[in-house]
Amino acid sequence: MEDEKDQVLRLNKFVSHCGVCTRREAVELIKKGEVSVNGVVVTDPFMTLKESEQVIYKGRLIKPEVKKTYLLLNKPAKCPFGENPVPGKPNVSRLLQKMTNDILQPAYPFGDDDCGLVIMTNDTDLVTRLSDPARKSRIVLEVWLDTAMDENDKNNLLTLAREEMSQIVGIELMDGGPPARLGIELTAGNGVQIREYLEKEGYKLTKCDLMSYGNLNKKDLKRGWSRPLTDKEVIFLKHF
Repeated sequence: MEDEKDQVLRLNKFVSHCGVCTRREAVELIKKGEVSVNGVVVTDPFMTLKESEQVIYKGRLIKPEVKKTYLLLNKPAKCPFGENPVPGKPNVSRLLQKMTNDILQPAYPFGDDDCGLVIMTNDTDLVTRLSDPARKSRIVLEVWLDTAMDENDKNNLLTLAREEMSQIVGIELMDGGPPARLGIELTAGNGVQIREYLEKEGYKLTKCDLMSYGNLNKKDLKRGWSRPLTDKEVIFLKHF
């Protein structure tokens, strides 16, 4: 029995699955000698092709298009993205099982220990776009510190932070604590950068919660729940 990863497929069907053209148009392209397999030009459109073989069209390697999945997850704290070494404890993959069996990754840097809104996707182009620390997007975080803080402490922190992170719009002291609770607004970057900066300055974070990302928020999305992004939301993330 053949391995699932080495299933056979007709060459014209493979080319059409790569989004190059229709299956009928692929027949003509192949007959004209515009497609090569493993470096050799092939003119038989019905050639049996193994998935492990490399197909080239117009000088580039083509692969079947993968259906793109975009989910918005309200991630719990201390819920890892990878395989969970603790039996019976949830990880992100298990949280998303009811929504999809696709292998997804966070679209921007997000810590295992952190919580809040995270976009999960298999769209590598979107991951590259949203992971760029210079990308402009309004981000609001709530951060808990294991110490007390007053307005003077907060103002000093804001002044110092802006010297290193120009994307910080402001810091609001929501509760002096202990633990102190801060609201932080950014025009770019991510929560991982904020955590790294605060810990470098000697603060210990007990919680970091991403409340909103661009026009996305946690409305009607309970902790641990997820939902598909709408077409409009995906377009906004890709192009604006």
